[in-house]
Amino acid sequence: MQHTPSILSARNHLLVIPVIGLFLLFVVTSVISGQSHQINQEETWILYDASKGTNPDEQGWTYLSNFFGQSQVDRYTENGVHRLNTMQNIAEMAGYFGTNHPDIGKLDRQQGFSLQLNLRIIDDVNTSENRGGFSVIALSNDLLGVEVVFRMDTIWVYTESFDIAELSGFDTATGFRDYTISVNNNNYEISAGNEPVFTGPLRDYSGFGTPYNIPNFIFFGDNTSRSGADIEITRITLQKAGETVPPEIPELTILHQNYPNPFQKRTTIVFELESPNKVKLEVFDVMGRKIGTLADGNYPAGVHLVPFEAYGLSPGLYLCRLTTDRHVLSKKMLL
Repeated sequence: MQHTPSILSARNHLLVIPVIGLFLLFVVTSVISGQSHQINQEETWILYDASKGTNPDEQGWTYLSNFFGQSQVDRYTENGVHRLNTMQNIAEMAGYFGTNHPDIGKLDRQQGFSLQLNLRIIDDVNTSENRGGFSVIALSNDLLGVEVVFRMDTIWVYTESFDIAELSGFDTATGFRDYTISVNNNNYEISAGNEPVFTGPLRDYSGFGTPYNIPNFIFFGDNTSRSGADIEITRITLQKAGETVPPEIPELTILHQNYPNPFQKRTTIVFELESPNKVKLEVFDVMGRKIGTLADGNYPAGVHLVPFEAYGLSPGLYLCRLTTDRHVLSKKMLL
């Protein structure tokens, strides 16, 4: 089965969404190593920020789902994390695109632009080795661009015929990470944090029709009927030519309320670090007795999710405590 986009009309001339994979947006941060072309960034737009507590629809994105009948897509935003899950049905496709997003404007590859997002892949499933349930499309104003596919252990880019081109083994599942797609002239670079993943030439996808014939196009989601994914994303940023801007990181160390709360047997604890730090995350009962240590070690800056399973514990109130070099924070949890 060929990887071919299907056409869906959207209101207000939003045109169409593809049938290819989960797409995401990224914030550009820097430099293309080994290519002698640097993207200096001056104009920066936060296209999506889950910490605002609203979903992508409410921050200027257009969402399409239900490509094949009844939708089975799980999506929600909670505690600074947006989740999109198409694992329930591999044939299901869903995602967000921002062609009409007011802050995208012109994506000029000659001047350079970049996308950065903070995300993690929770799980994925596929019936074809060259398909991935989460991908990102970024097209310039003259329709040259790149489509990046994320699997739990791999990142790759499609050719114009939707075969695998550049590829790298990479752990996308262990914790949240900043990913950047930098576009300049005829090339792109993908990096994870400050670590280059790979670089390659831009592709001309315009011969495949909508949405690949839409200039200044950015999409993130699941657009393939042969793969599904469960992903979490916290932030998407766009940067254009100008003075170099460092990647955004949380300004404070934050311990979010666990979710769900109250919970039955299992919940997730979310914390953010302003910089790399030694972290201890512990749970206590109301009498001050320690129930267990959920994390104890060095963590990088960014957002981190830690599961807590309360099997065998009695219903009641528990205390979660986060300790770093400079902070001691706590939250009450109700089992």
